[in-house]
Parts: sequence; C-alpha cells; structure tokens
Amino acid sequence: MIPIIDLQPLFSNETRGIQKIAAEIYQAYSTLGFAQVINHQVPQQIITDVYTASRDFHNLTLEEKNQIKYKAYLRGYLPINIQKFTKSDLGAAKKPNQSESFMLCSEPHDARWQNSILGGKQVWPKQLPQFKNQVLNYYWALEKLSQKLIRAFSLALDLPADYLDKYFTDPSIFLRLLYYPPISKNAPSDLFSAAPHTDYGFLTLLHQDEIGGLQVQVEGDKWIDVTPRSDALVLNTGQMIVVWSNGRLKATPHRVINASSDKPRYSIPYFYGCNLSTLVAPLPSCVSAANPPHFEPIAYGEHLEEMFLANYAFGK
Repeated sequence: MIPIIDLQPLFSNETRGIQKIAAEIYQAYSTLGFAQVINHQVPQQIITDVYTASRDFHNLTLEEKNQIKYKAYLRGYLPINIQKFTKSDLGAAKKPNQSESFMLCSEPHDARWQNSILGGKQVWPKQLPQFKNQVLNYYWALEKLSQKLIRAFSLALDLPADYLDKYFTDPSIFLRLLYYPPISKNAPSDLFSAAPHTDYGFLTLLHQDEIGGLQVQVEGDKWIDVTPRSDALVLNTGQMIVVWSNGRLKATPHRVINASSDKPRYSIPYFYGCNLSTLVAPLPSCVSAANPPHFEPIAYGEHLEEMFLANYAFGK
C-alpha cells in the first residue's frame, strides 16, 4: 500500500502540522521510499497545461522532434531506444527503455559545469508557441514545492528546518515529458517502458496519467502498483538521500510497464537535486558512535555525469 501524505500544513506554517508531516515523511521513506502527496498546491490548470504541452510535442513528426534532439547536452528530444540503464545499482538492463521524452534541465551557474553534458542552453520546439510557458509554469511550481519539502526532510532527519537549504542554492533540476507506447503482451519479459532503477538525486515528484504502469519493488522481487490519482503527486527519494541519511531513508527500485493494449502512457517526472558542487556525505544527525558513517562522500556533479554518460549515447 502506497502511503498518502497530506501536505496542507506545509503551507500554513503551523509548527505542529509541519512536524507531523516530517514524522510521516520519515515513516514513509524509511520503510517504502514512496508516497503520494495531496494538497500540494500545484494548480490543476498548470498540470492540465503541461499535459497539453507534452501531447502536442509527442504528436510532432519525428523530423520536427529531431530538430531539437539532444547531442552534447542532456536537453531537448530523447528518442525511443536511446536510454539504457547500463550503469545501475540493480545491474545492467538488457534492452533500452521503451519511451521517448522532452528534457528540460536547469542551467548551472558554476562555470565548472557549463560545458559539461549537464550544461548548455535549453532548446524548445519552434512549432509550439505556447509550449515553453506551459512547461516552465509547471517547472517553477514544482521548484516552489520542492523548497518546502527540503525543509520537511531536514526536520525528518532531526535537523533544523533550514539546514539543507545551503545545498540547494543552485539546484540541479531535470523535468521530463515522457511518452510510453504500449508494450505488447507477447514482448520479452525483460522489455520495459522503464527498466527497474533507483533515481540518482535527492527527490522525484511525478504526475502520471490514468493509464498506470508505475510499480515499486517491495519484499524481494514483489512489485506493487502505484495507482494513479489525478489530485496527487508521487514522491520518491533518490540515491543522495540514502547517503545523507546514512541509510536511514531509502531509494527504492521502481519500474514502468505500459501494458495497456492500445493507449500510450504520459507522465511528468521532476527530479530535484542539490548543487552540482555538493559533496554529499552522511549528515551529523545521522551519525553516532553506534551508527558510524556507512557511505563515502559523493561529489554530486561527478556522480550525475558518470551515470548519464553510461546510460545515454551522447553525440550520436
């Protein structure tokens, strides 16, 4: 059962309510690593508009989408069969993911990263005049929500609410407009819309359409469905929260299988990570004589770059 967390107290600034959310966050992400959050304050019209943008983009011709295909930078159009989890803590995937997407990335201010695969300037489809505003409105709304959630996670880890703020002054953000074609019931068992994986960063906020297909791994090799809710965002934690929490919080494997017979699936994941220059190491509140550090520090920008270079075919 995927827990439901009501975020309303985050926006009332009432101390007792925020502490209650922090306790619910700790419970959810120290056990399952997934929850659905409601009353998240992202306006329904903004969500509707970004789905319109996604469908409009994926309805363009392949020639039109290829005009902004990613090359040196992880931005723009990512065709089907282009992403394969070659480097993963779950082992290498055998087949590429059956999805295509439009990728929007934050532009790093640190000169160290401006010419890396994480740098570059954002590209937009010229055929869709409303597309940029529709996508950016959603991006900004989720950034505002993520800033609130960072403080709740700080409290959940027995730290002051603003403790993690300094690591998110120039956050690394990725927003994907994902399209999954149906997968035939006769397809090989190792062909996935998105192969089993854990996310690389701090947290992921996902809105999914009514088709379903997102599954979370529990108890060994058992998978449970994350039932779509139009009023909810799926919130899961990534690899960096595991390190920061010294293993107290989880990054849970998940996958996508669009098993509908004839309908595509659309989803919109928003990946919120810390500054690329951050050295991620177990936080003081998560380390003690009885629980020493279990993880070596990770240079976040280098970590992202390594994962992306392994799992995407840049420059091809």
